[in-house]
Amino acid sequence: MSSSLMLVASFLLFAISVSESQLVIKKYELCGGTGSVRYIKVTPCVEEPCEFKRNSKVHVEIELAFEHPSETATLKSFADLKASNMTLVGVPTDFCKAKIVECPIRGRGDYRVAKFIVPIKKLYTPLNDSDTLQNFYNASFMGYGDAGWEICVKLLIRVLDEML
Repeated sequence: MSSSLMLVASFLLFAISVSESQLVIKKYELCGGTGSVRYIKVTPCVEEPCEFKRNSKVHVEIELAFEHPSETATLKSFADLKASNMTLVGVPTDFCKAKIVECPIRGRGDYRVAKFIVPIKKLYTPLNDSDTLQNFYNASFMGYGDAGWEICVKLLIRVLDEML
């Protein structure tokens, strides 16, 4: 009886891991700042560039370090498509108040893991399935501390209609 229970438990764990695939992003661009980024993980994502359905939530994890000590840590997040730029609505902006990172930050190699959710709102235009670069958003995350701009990362994403 316990072997069948273990088989069911194993199947459930496999099903959960397949449905919520996490990917360590390899193709991201550092776009400025004085700090550094060790890794970016995105859930759900199976392959790069990640594709997200509208009206869903994306879990982002970034291990980052500011170059300078800081009592504050804020984030600006936006997406570029062609010539337009839009703020990613619903992403926390004050990492200290939201307890996304522990503050104060000591700077110079004091790496912190920031975990936050990016809601993929219905207002984001779904893009067709063509693989041309103009059918991807360039999502940017810019981190600021007391000394100013500390990190910036960009990655390509595609927003799909929620019915797909």
